[in-house]
Amino acid sequence: MANTSRPARLITHPTHSYHALVLTAAGDNTFLCDGCRCHGSGLCYRCARCDFNLHEHCATCPPTLPSFAHPQHALTLEPFPDGGGSSRDAAPRDCDLCRGPIKGMSYRCRPCGFHLHPTCALLPPAAAGSAFHPEHVLALVPAAPRPCSACGKECVVWRYRCDPCRIDLHPGCLHAAKSAVVVARPTRRTAMRFGIELGRRFRIGATLTVDRPKLN
Repeated sequence: MANTSRPARLITHPTHSYHALVLTAAGDNTFLCDGCRCHGSGLCYRCARCDFNLHEHCATCPPTLPSFAHPQHALTLEPFPDGGGSSRDAAPRDCDLCRGPIKGMSYRCRPCGFHLHPTCALLPPAAAGSAFHPEHVLALVPAAPRPCSACGKECVVWRYRCDPCRIDLHPGCLHAAKSAVVVARPTRRTAMRFGIELGRRFRIGATLTVDRPKLN
């Protein structure tokens, strides 16, 4: 039977052992998560006295989990970077999946020196229902020197791939939706306007310049 219980109203967490954290609705306001050091909105666990916030996800991450990106060992949640006592003053290191800096809590394999953002650790190895390419299931595969089909930037790390359609997407662009496309002649550099939603974390509307492929 599925667990339909509501999230706990009060919790304690090793990143803030001084006081209990209260489940709070941030509404349209954004907050900086003191766990992963990324911005968020909506529900969070908060200590108002200390202005300390955690994403609901970061507050309830499992202590260990397996990952397709590092099948040799289970990964352990590190509340503080490099075993320190605070995520606020930590020097960033790179996530081994997205290559972005890790400024807060992470999943780690100490013997191998392998690190992942909590959100990257939970990426599915296969994804269906992509807004950009809903026709097929996409597989998460290592990077290749190809541009992302949504934003046009090179896929320098892991990407979601549809081999039959030659579609490559950054994980963050998996649910990208083209709001409008202005097309000049094929093979010329063309300005394209995209409205892109990156999950629940943030929204971006950006004007990008990409190379249009040849039309056969």
